Amino acid sequence: MPNKISDLFFDESLYSSYYQKYQQEYIRKKLKTIKIDVEGYKFSEILGILEISDKTARKHIKTYPSGGFELLCKKTKRPKKESLTETQRLSFKEVVIKKVLLKWVWRVIFGQGK
Repeated sequence: MPNKISDLFFDESLYSSYYQKYQQEYIRKKLKTIKIDVEGYKFSEILGILEISDKTARKHIKTYPSGGFELLCKKTKRPKKESLTETQRLSFKEVVIKKVLLKWVWRVIFGQGK
């Protein structure tokens, strides 16, 4: 496996089709990282042009040989942080159940409520 992207086959028309298809800026920056690297820019120039970190650029450049544009364009899914702790979630669930149960009991006993 080649070490440099410039050693790989780079299809300009395929690049253009992916660039047009994906409008999200973070995906376009991934694609631009590869294109600029293939064009022969120094690594430090790539970082300056795209305003991305060293770690990010290296990740994009490392991803390309293993999956091409398809893998680069795969949307990033970050795990969502839970807004409640497990204790808070269980407490909230208990309150909701009690409220629904009380409403139901109220309707049964008094024939009212909504």
